[in-house]
Amino acid sequence: MKLSKREYIYFSIAALIICAFSLLFYLDFTGRSAIGQERIVGSIVFKKNMAQRKYSGQVVWDEIELTAPVYNNDSIRTAERSQAVVRLFDGSEITINENSMVQLSFVTDEIDIQFKEGSISTRRGVIAGETPSRMNIRTEDATVSVARSDVQLTGSKDKGVSLFVSRGDATVTTGLKERSVTENQKVIVEKGSRDVRIFTIPLKPLNPLPDAVLITTGDSGAVAFTWEALKPGQEGFLDISDTVVFSRTVATRKIVGTGATVNVPVGSYFWRLRAKNRINGAVDTGEGRRFSLVRVEPAYLIAPEQGQIIQYGKTRPVINFKWNGSEITREYDLEIASDSAMSRIVGTFKTADGSMAVDNFDEGTYFWRVVSVTGVSGNLSRVPSPVRMLKILRKKIIDPPMPQFPPDESSISAVVMKEKGIVFSWLNDQDIQSVRITISRNPDFSKPVFSGVSNANFMNIRRELDAGTYYWKLQGILGGGRLTRSSQAATFTMVTGQTIRLMYPGENSGITPAGKNKDVKMSWEQTDIYGEYLVQVAVNNAFTRIYKEKQVTAHDAVISGFSPGKYYWRVMLKNNDGSIVMTSKSSSFVVLDAMPEPTILSPANGETIDMDRRDELDLRWKRIEEANAYRFRMYRFDGKKETMIAERLIRGTNYDLNSIDFPGDGEYRWSIQALEMSRDGSNIIRKSPLCLSRFTIQATAVPKKIRIITPKVIYVE
Repeated sequence: MKLSKREYIYFSIAALIICAFSLLFYLDFTGRSAIGQERIVGSIVFKKNMAQRKYSGQVVWDEIELTAPVYNNDSIRTAERSQAVVRLFDGSEITINENSMVQLSFVTDEIDIQFKEGSISTRRGVIAGETPSRMNIRTEDATVSVARSDVQLTGSKDKGVSLFVSRGDATVTTGLKERSVTENQKVIVEKGSRDVRIFTIPLKPLNPLPDAVLITTGDSGAVAFTWEALKPGQEGFLDISDTVVFSRTVATRKIVGTGATVNVPVGSYFWRLRAKNRINGAVDTGEGRRFSLVRVEPAYLIAPEQGQIIQYGKTRPVINFKWNGSEITREYDLEIASDSAMSRIVGTFKTADGSMAVDNFDEGTYFWRVVSVTGVSGNLSRVPSPVRMLKILRKKIIDPPMPQFPPDESSISAVVMKEKGIVFSWLNDQDIQSVRITISRNPDFSKPVFSGVSNANFMNIRRELDAGTYYWKLQGILGGGRLTRSSQAATFTMVTGQTIRLMYPGENSGITPAGKNKDVKMSWEQTDIYGEYLVQVAVNNAFTRIYKEKQVTAHDAVISGFSPGKYYWRVMLKNNDGSIVMTSKSSSFVVLDAMPEPTILSPANGETIDMDRRDELDLRWKRIEEANAYRFRMYRFDGKKETMIAERLIRGTNYDLNSIDFPGDGEYRWSIQALEMSRDGSNIIRKSPLCLSRFTIQATAVPKKIRIITPKVIYVE
């Protein structure tokens, strides 16, 4: 159906409106406009497994990385077996345990935490300042206010919240009532109730602190537990479990004194104290505390290598230290010592990266290591790497410059050397002030054809040289006119017959432009010559009627906007002043019309076919006049992926499927692509777009394998 001009305008305006609003919706959905509008209030100092952050006013949750900044009004949530620790700028730490979510908000001089669900702990007992700002943890049923205290909060949407104060005090507000809670007390606020129940826990654990993160370098580690002394007449036990309700016990130790050390594997645990009165049998149970034992691998040292010798001339060398560290490491201390025991440290450098460049050391033998520093919840851990040795030596003899370009035994166009010049380059020691370059036809450098001095590490040499092999060498000039020894000689060959050889499109080839822009990619053989190329396409072989032109520095170019017809093309190498240095031979090609897409006749797209009621299924499509073959493909879809079950090149316009032995019920997809092939069938001249269709086979009988019957004559690529 052909549209009128007015209908075409209406449809175009509607399409533009749809695209514009779709773009606006996408930008609003995925935008990060909140970044920059909100101030940074802290950073992530520890993360285990999956932790996500949602910016204020956004709907998308993003994975949050270690050391990432935290912005005002950010929401943070954790997944199963996950944990994140946020350190605020005032020194407070907020631990967000698994399956938990909070929102951080700084209003006036107070910190608001909107607690949604899960389990969190706050550590504020060590923050600086005489009058710290208050932190308010708000839930649906209560508000907990703390100043310089450590508290743990657990809650859900159905059961209310419970609060435990491990250090300091807190105020719990429900409705218009306020209750004060002191150290080692627990508060329970049930869902929908304004009553506050307060319990004093009779046993007091000290270390590890709630939600402590402890570090080990192995698969297990020794954890030191401490507590306040039990009352006279009590018999106590230390319980360690991997569940919050202590349904499974990892270890149990009888309490002797006020501390014990227990070796546990890497993982997350809960610990508590139990005490039984020897006289009346009464049992007191302490509050459970969570802790995590995390393995931190020592930094893996990369460079310098063990025993590496680094030489320098006049000035101290820049030594590039590089290593790989653990994901949870906060910072690294690069330590350099004069002894292998690392007892005489001569330099310590701090960095958060995995590399550092140092230029502080003179000649000598040094030893170095990297200490991984991890600090969460007041537990500072330092894990040293193995020690490596390196030597720094001052050169007694300065090495000569090293030739770089042109590469040894390369070919150079005599035309380019004369018209543009060739840039010779080299590497040289920093003590070398200038370099002398010598070119000769003879390997002993007798009768040189060129000699010059450069104060840089390159020189553009532009002169006329005869065809043949040449030798070139370098010699460094030091202070006072002293010379280094000569470099090893390199060779190059001057070539007079070099030209640009065209590759694609080939002579008299037929091509179909790609895409809606009608693109044709043109390429030519890469030469040793670097420069700017001018690609010309003309409608006559004399190139008096230029159709397209493009300038590139690579050895290929994509030119758009081709109409059907015959064209001629060539490539020219340009000089710096715009003159032509080299021109290829011309070549012709024919741009063909795009082949129309085939039309599928049966079965209809999305049709459901009952094979129990028919003996065969005929796949048919409409004939394309310009096509002499069709590529047929058939796939079966199993709900997760598609599997190709047939591919053929067919001369006809139908494909028969026999109902005997078909794979069974299911969804099938098939495609047809029209082709124009050469007479011998060896080349494809034109292709149409793919025409796709789906159908579903429905059968009540026992499924059988599919048998594909094709015409008697088929062609396979």
